[in-house]
Amino acid sequence: MNLGGTVKLNPVGFAVLCGLSFILILYCLAGRRTANTDVSLKELLVAAINIAEKGGQVVIKFHDKNVNEQSKGETKEGAVDVVTDADYGSHCIMYYTLQQTFPSLKIKSEEKHSFQECQLPKNFYENVPENSQDERISSLDDIIVPLEDVTVWIDPLDATKEFTEKLYQYVTTMVCVAVRGKPVIGVIHQPFENPPKTSWAWVDRGESSDLVVQQTNFADDQPVIVVSRSHAGDVSKVVQNSVPQAKVENAGGAGYKVLQLIKGKASAYVHTTAIKKWDICAGNAILNRFGGRLSTLDNQDINYSETETEIVDQGILATVRNHDLLYYKLKPLKT
Repeated sequence: MNLGGTVKLNPVGFAVLCGLSFILILYCLAGRRTANTDVSLKELLVAAINIAEKGGQVVIKFHDKNVNEQSKGETKEGAVDVVTDADYGSHCIMYYTLQQTFPSLKIKSEEKHSFQECQLPKNFYENVPENSQDERISSLDDIIVPLEDVTVWIDPLDATKEFTEKLYQYVTTMVCVAVRGKPVIGVIHQPFENPPKTSWAWVDRGESSDLVVQQTNFADDQPVIVVSRSHAGDVSKVVQNSVPQAKVENAGGAGYKVLQLIKGKASAYVHTTAIKKWDICAGNAILNRFGGRLSTLDNQDINYSETETEIVDQGILATVRNHDLLYYKLKPLKT
């Protein structure tokens, strides 16, 4: 028995070995590409719910403290644009938790605190429960999309002015996932509900159990139109001039107002001046899930790509149904 002999490969065997090696290399490279340049929308949904709830926990911790109310300037209506330590604290935990999970993800947040500025007391980050995954999510079919197509919009504290006035029913934290500029996942968390409530929807996939479109108890020709109480401008007067039979109601928070549409408590949400995209993206996705629409007052869809401006100057109209009908009734608002 000769153990010191040489091993010879015939040409066919060598070619097969080389082919298998090449396939293995391609497989590894494909896996690396998926890990680095593609993202699971299902994972983003779970992460969005998680950070919205974490942000809500921070907001609650601040609500009975001196929140260090500050002004970021004035809106076009002349109202003070308020920011507080609660806004910054929620931003810090929402933005940097998401960034740590998805380092290459494009994220747009209302606040701009750097990581170094986010030096909150340790207890603000302790005992914040992880999202307990909704049973509805686990049964959803996933979608993998190129990471470069995704932009996430974060509103760490919607209805800040109402928060400072202790009108906590209007306060939400919101997250929106947009793919190629279209809002496809929306999360609206209400931290001051008892217990706190998280509403979510994924277009063409599913929604949280609480999101069920309710029938209105008013006629289509006598709509209830909800407008902003803190940034109203002349919207109430203009709406009543355009639709005299409408009942106009004031409310705080864009997220809250969209939920009023889903609950059947309003026919439309109207805003006639500039509004930021992190205020409306999550609600836009939720309305899209139910066949509703959120458009500018020029009846144009809104692009939520990272390269687009953060501001919508043309006002907005949001509805669950009869969008075009209300658009034509409110058409004078755009002039």
